[in-house]
Amino acid sequence: ATYRELVVRYPGSTASFRAAAKMQKLARMRAEKEYKNGEFYFKIGAYDSAILYYRTVVAEHGDGPFAVRSLYRLVAIYEKLEYEEERVEMCTHLQTYYADAPGLAERCPAGLF
Repeated sequence: ATYRELVVRYPGSTASFRAAAKMQKLARMRAEKEYKNGEFYFKIGAYDSAILYYRTVVAEHGDGPFAVRSLYRLVAIYEKLEYEEERVEMCTHLQTYYADAPGLAERCPAGLF
């Protein structure tokens, strides 16, 4: 909140640029933490909890490096649970917003959606 206030009150200042960089770093760290929480639950088979964390990463940090990883995990979970509609939804999202993501064709075959 303090960094955000600094950026708003003093736009274009050196302090504002530093605050914006700190905010980006904190956002990346939070995305990584959420992703790792999802990984923990995924590994122990608590898929409902994992889904919540992965979806949070996608919703709040969709432009970061953990969004595609989270979407891939969601595809894997939905495939394992045989939730075909949700799997198609995630693959459609990947195709729409991350069409150049590596490994997309293997995880989401063209005939799926």
